[in-house]
Amino acid sequence: MRFRRIATQMILPFLAACSLASANSVVNGGFEGSSQFVVPNWTIGNPGSGAGGECNQVDYPARSGSCAAYFSSAVQLDSLFQAVPVSVGQAYKLTFYLWNNMSGTNEFQAFWGGTNVFDQTGVPIQGYTQVVIDLGVATNSSTTLDFRGLNVPGAFLLDDVDISPTAPSGVPEPSSLLMVSPGLMLVAAALRRRRS
Repeated sequence: MRFRRIATQMILPFLAACSLASANSVVNGGFEGSSQFVVPNWTIGNPGSGAGGECNQVDYPARSGSCAAYFSSAVQLDSLFQAVPVSVGQAYKLTFYLWNNMSGTNEFQAFWGGTNVFDQTGVPIQGYTQVVIDLGVATNSSTTLDFRGLNVPGAFLLDDVDISPTAPSGVPEPSSLLMVSPGLMLVAAALRRRRS
């Protein structure tokens, strides 16, 4: 009986950390099912302008899946946003991949709850580049994630958007727990034999 309790105490934190590491609060972060000015689960700030979705395009490839969001306005920062459900008091991080096909006048921004968390101008020609941003602790149960882009004469592509909880300090990463678990199991087995 004691062995089961010890094993449970070792396994539950590992499972909790694994589920924490894999949760994504963004709906359709891959922009799948898009058709130019319709992007499922996202709102386009200026419909019919320079933001939307592209699928199966050779010149504008998706990083994964078949679709990506694009920003190609030559006039203003066009936006694409959604309200993201989060847990109050939990820390989060934002991960996305940004692609740019031409150098020129451009700017790309990300806002979290109205706060600018990413702002880059003069983005060079680049393939999909990962961007990771610490968003801090959530203070509301729903927070708006808003991307804005302007690109003359090219286009930005955005794909694989992810907002996930970050582990609180003092909680080991799942990979660390996986490496330690065989040793802990041996200790538990030794304790069990000793009691017998």
